[in-house]
Amino acid sequence: MNYWGADSANLSDCFTPLSDWMMNSLPVAEAGTRAAFPNSKGYAYRTSANAVGGGGWRWNFAGAPWLAAQCYDHWLFTRDRKYLKEVCWPLMKGAAEFMISTQLKERPDGTVVVKDGWSPEHGPREDGIAHDQQIMRELFRSILAAAKELKINDAFVKEVARIEPKLLKDKIGSWGQLQEWETDRDKKGDQHRHTSHLYAVYPGSTISPKATPELAEAAKVALDGRTLTGDSRRSWTWPWRAALWARLGEGDKAGEMLDSLLRYNTLDNMFATHPPFQIDGNLGMVGAVCEILLERAIPSSWPHGSVKGLRTRDGGTKDFSW
Repeated sequence: MNYWGADSANLSDCFTPLSDWMMNSLPVAEAGTRAAFPNSKGYAYRTSANAVGGGGWRWNFAGAPWLAAQCYDHWLFTRDRKYLKEVCWPLMKGAAEFMISTQLKERPDGTVVVKDGWSPEHGPREDGIAHDQQIMRELFRSILAAAKELKINDAFVKEVARIEPKLLKDKIGSWGQLQEWETDRDKKGDQHRHTSHLYAVYPGSTISPKATPELAEAAKVALDGRTLTGDSRRSWTWPWRAALWARLGEGDKAGEMLDSLLRYNTLDNMFATHPPFQIDGNLGMVGAVCEILLERAIPSSWPHGSVKGLRTRDGGTKDFSW
């Protein structure tokens, strides 16, 4: 989340420390992965990691695919082909290879699910949760797009192309919500702080009002039940919700999330609280505000304004007023 706004705010140099860390610590990640999963390929991360790549707590199988897909998003902004080939491609390939070799399961009907997944901090571990399925779809589509750009069509790319259409699709539940789990058991009015099953809306890109209107509407229904987080309120929840509402075209609701961060979780020195302090509330909101502007989902509480030098995913910049 700390890097969400780096590219869109035209500060792309601030993103590269993340992929530099991923590349420099790759040998450590690969060695740790192989020790824990001897028959695996590629690399995986634990939930926490240190400066040289060592990890702690439980294995987070969706972590490397998430970060690798974010590296591809960085390329969309910069169009640096050298970065795509030498940094982004090996990171995406390694993350995908681990998942293919250990975590993907093809059912008798041909459907492919991520096995033993977890919708972070919410619910049990089981196969086919939306969070993991969406991240794999994002990563696989990014790999296929990068392969086309780099003119790669080897056995790995062909395997990704074979699996991607088979990934378990997003589902709409009984009360119109985008389901968090494969089974329709979401509770209406659940105000859990996480919105893990909406990754495909943001920071992912496979659900949108234009491309997948029914799923986008279902995402609105699901998000509407978690707009407020009660006693579990944490500063990082507001930026994610703000960016989600912006992607869904709901500018006023996105603006409410920014207001809530300032009202409930910002200290006098402008640090965001967790408590006592967690900077992704601050830096994540930079990305969210940029999404509000990129999507032209301007809150009515911002009656007029202007922006200059906003970076776009076609490699260009935008200046505009409203």
